[in-house]
Amino acid sequence: SYGGGGGGDGGGSYGRSRGGGGGGRRDFSYSRDTSRDNSNVDEAAVLEMLSKRGDAKRNRDFDAADQIREDLIHNFAVGVDDRSQTWRTGVSSSGSGQRFGGGGRGGGREGGRGGRGGRGGGRRQKDFGPNGHDYELSSDAGDNSSQLSDTDIHSMLADRLQAKMSRDFQVADSIQMDLISGGVFVHDGMKEWRADGVPYGSFSDGGRGPSRTIGSRNPTYDRSPHSVDVEGGVEDELIDGLVAERMKFKMMRDYDKADAIREGLRTKFNVLVDDRLQQWSVAGDFGEEHNAQRELADRFSNRGYIKSSSSLSLSAEDETYIQQRVDERSAAKKARDFDTADSIREGLFEEFDATVNDKMKLWSIGGVFDELGVSGRNPRGVYTRRGGGDISDEDIAQVEELLKTRYLAKKERDFDTADGIRDDLMRQFNVRLDDRSSEWRIESDEYVQAGTSGLSEKDVEYVSTRLKERFDFKQMRDYESADGIRDELGENFGIVVDDRTKEWRVEGATKEPEYSYANEETQSYDAEENDDDDGLDAALEAVLSDSDEYEEEEEVKEETELEEEVEEEEETTSMTEEELTSLKVTELKEKLRDAGLPVSGKKAELVARLMA
Repeated sequence: SYGGGGGGDGGGSYGRSRGGGGGGRRDFSYSRDTSRDNSNVDEAAVLEMLSKRGDAKRNRDFDAADQIREDLIHNFAVGVDDRSQTWRTGVSSSGSGQRFGGGGRGGGREGGRGGRGGRGGGRRQKDFGPNGHDYELSSDAGDNSSQLSDTDIHSMLADRLQAKMSRDFQVADSIQMDLISGGVFVHDGMKEWRADGVPYGSFSDGGRGPSRTIGSRNPTYDRSPHSVDVEGGVEDELIDGLVAERMKFKMMRDYDKADAIREGLRTKFNVLVDDRLQQWSVAGDFGEEHNAQRELADRFSNRGYIKSSSSLSLSAEDETYIQQRVDERSAAKKARDFDTADSIREGLFEEFDATVNDKMKLWSIGGVFDELGVSGRNPRGVYTRRGGGDISDEDIAQVEELLKTRYLAKKERDFDTADGIRDDLMRQFNVRLDDRSSEWRIESDEYVQAGTSGLSEKDVEYVSTRLKERFDFKQMRDYESADGIRDELGENFGIVVDDRTKEWRVEGATKEPEYSYANEETQSYDAEENDDDDGLDAALEAVLSDSDEYEEEEEVKEETELEEEVEEEEETTSMTEEELTSLKVTELKEKLRDAGLPVSGKKAELVARLMA
């Protein structure tokens, strides 16, 4: 059985001792910071990567640790603060959301090693001038008719800008609501403000007026061209005014009043409002095409959440329970009780690995939704076999069962057990896992064909033989010979080799390949015969002319090859330490291979080896 963590010597069947008995080693356990962002993320995968990063740092393999940190940003939008040993979501590689408070390894916008509050520190503060912000008064704005003085407005705009830069959007939105309540309107897209009582988007003068401008948060609603007149002699201006009042309350987040106005427009005037078109219409006529779309949208909105067709199976009892909880979450969202809705969603994920897609009103065990049109993705915990290798059906069933057990262990954050199962799979079945793509394969020299190729049986046999030879060359670290075989197969057959999946395919195999192994023997013989003829002609000419020209020609050839080798060695040895340091690790290893030197070690060791 696969046991849990435990302390002391590691506990459980597999004791890598993440949980105790460190013998004074530094603890690299991290906790999640949800103060700024609480986005849904695969926490098990994040914590596993953080654990591997901690192992790398203990081994002083900082290049690997930095690479894991970058992978967390690119793949999960997760940033790490080593000083506080916390991680959080909402971080991007461009620098957005990466401020943790300065200092630490890679804490700055540019990443890298920040040292002790050094190069990796926080973002430089920008000087916004005497007002503390970079918003300008709109050029067409009238006099200040708001309840706030210009000094108060500038102070609130400065505080709102600082809150936005700190990603404290709740405070920023609260300040904006106070500005709106006081009669001050802000347009973030144009970096302008006005306090003359005219909200952005409520006029259209053909100039700098932001009506319908992207970024305006208070757009104008017009009467639909398909609308009939309002009954009872009611003027359009009255409807426009009520719609504008509704938008004002929406801006102030007073949704109860906004909804009450919308319902009053419907019941008293038979006027429906379409927020996407930004139009209103008597009897809800917005044109034939849009009416059909609205009908479908209404049917969809009235439909409850259902299980995705790509969901993993579960018992009838569990399915009934999950559906009940999903319906309760939907009711909580309608009542704007988002805390309860989020709690239900998180509980379903932790207990059943259930993911809810609000856009499609679907839920799925394993997190896959084929209805979204994204195919080929496996549910969480389900792995696909790739490549070749001999393994019985019984062993395959055992591998798949172990993979399920490993997934459950990772889900429970029992990484010792998960790592133990991974090692056991390699030891017993020679199985290598790829967690990122959810695939497994047998580690062997056998490459299998993917798809159709159009090659003859003899050509396929030849390709398989050459790929096995290539595998042996790679095992012996003879990468030049291995690359030569790969290039030969690509040039002659159009073959692309995937070393990760141990598969090969013919690129765009829609016709017979231009090259065939069946002709290789004849081609090789002809080539050798031509080479022999050329050499014989040169020797015969030298003999008949009674000169040493042939021997001199061979000597010149050998001298040229020797000079090229010497020049290549001199090129490497003549490089300065700074020039070598600027090269990538793969380039340094290639130069070491050319020089017949070992290629293992850190980058600094590779450079020192080449300098010696």
